[in-house]
Amino acid sequence: MKLATVIALVPLLLATLCRAVYNDEAGVIDWHREQIGVPKLTVTHSWGNLSHIYVATERNVLAAVEPTDGSLVWRHVLGGGPGQQIDSLHAHKDKVLTVNGDSDKVEVRVWDAQSSRLLWETSEDVALTGSGSRGERAVFLPNGDLVVILGDRLVRFTSEGKKVWSAELDGSDKGATVVTSYQRVVVFGPRIFVLGEVDNKDKQVDKHTKSTFVLRVVEVDQKAGEVTQGYLVDTNDTPLDSDNLLVLKSKSTGAHILWRPPKDILWRSITLGKLEPLYSIHHAKMLQLELWPQHMLGSRLVPLVSDGDSSEPARFACLYKKDGKEKAFVVAVKPSSKEADDIELTKDYEYSMPRGSSAVATRVPPTPVPGKKHASGNAEHGYDMIQV
Repeated sequence: MKLATVIALVPLLLATLCRAVYNDEAGVIDWHREQIGVPKLTVTHSWGNLSHIYVATERNVLAAVEPTDGSLVWRHVLGGGPGQQIDSLHAHKDKVLTVNGDSDKVEVRVWDAQSSRLLWETSEDVALTGSGSRGERAVFLPNGDLVVILGDRLVRFTSEGKKVWSAELDGSDKGATVVTSYQRVVVFGPRIFVLGEVDNKDKQVDKHTKSTFVLRVVEVDQKAGEVTQGYLVDTNDTPLDSDNLLVLKSKSTGAHILWRPPKDILWRSITLGKLEPLYSIHHAKMLQLELWPQHMLGSRLVPLVSDGDSSEPARFACLYKKDGKEKAFVVAVKPSSKEADDIELTKDYEYSMPRGSSAVATRVPPTPVPGKKHASGNAEHGYDMIQV
């Protein structure tokens, strides 16, 4: 089975009026979209005959773009105030979800994916804390309902905007005695995990670590909206919005957090849902890669397959520089053959990236073009590269 995955390549200066194409990009870059700004969040989504790339940009533009030729389907230029900056972007079937806000108010909007018509909206007088952590402050559930972090609560709405339940996130563990900045929602089967950051500068939360903050994980029952447990995880000062912290999900391994701490070359991981987290350590040398510490210290991670609905292993890409070139390798996450409830990492392949590009994670069913070689050099897995 091919992976339902695309690595979208985004140029650093997308808003410029023109752009030179290097020799090594010939045949790789199919199109370039102007008039929307630098992408902040991207979602590639297919459902029925609908197939669009949805983009929230730094110019505060919400747009839909055709993935085949880059033509603009629709766009909305939202207000320019800080409260209008789009913080989360998701798509499900024929709907697009956006969340924006500031220190006083959070606004949730659901749009028609094809026509861009606003279907419903709601707002709450709560602060939008943190940076949204890869735009995952709100997510759709499989049935079309959605869950959104609103201050210190997780709220579930129906697809029509009716409130189903509201779960108070504080009070489930000792970390609730200080303010938690909740920023990320992870849905895995019947369980929902809400991730937040807790200040630990004064060692009030965890005196056994040197970390200035720790993560707080709160587990919520998806149907009843009841908090079932809460616990702390020390990610060694790796924030939720870091390019080196991922949530990886698969039916075969469960849900995991994987991160590389600042100024460290080792990857660490835990299983979500374990009250006493089991930490495991991983090193790039385990993948038969000859990387010096400076390569790993400057690396960043990009999730590839992490929706948890596939029997395929979760995968991520590690991007780094070596010999003046942008390089990457793809890693598959599989059940450990040695420890129960643990994972092991295996390398899928390596490739060099087009000059002047960076990667963001999106997902669509692969649409191979007959006779066209995939830019990744691995058509078997259905990977392709698109510059948007």
